[in-house]
Amino acid sequence: MTKTQAHNIRKWSYALRSGKYKQARGSLRVNLEGGGCGYCCLGVACEVLGVRMDGAAYLPIKAAEALFSDNNRERNDPYLSVNGTPVLASWLNDGPANCEPLNFKRIAAAIKMTYKEAWN
Repeated sequence: MTKTQAHNIRKWSYALRSGKYKQARGSLRVNLEGGGCGYCCLGVACEVLGVRMDGAAYLPIKAAEALFSDNNRERNDPYLSVNGTPVLASWLNDGPANCEPLNFKRIAAAIKMTYKEAWN
């Protein structure tokens, strides 16, 4: 992980904890009834990195490169550690199958647990 990637991961985690972003499911960014936008956790990463989402369901390559090294096989939907179990970020946000969705603060905690070296 480069210094820039570590910085970007911290920015992403802090943004999720900030309360500035409304959580949504199924897309990186959605327009909410009554105005404003909602984001999945990966959409928040795009916002803080200034990367266009253009209706994408997963991280655009530009955002993935800003966050993760080449050896992360699932860069467009990274695995995050939850109680020692790797779970796709989109699953943590959306909660498909047997995975209960987590709020942004819990996803931020999973990011910090997974990418501990970003805080060193």
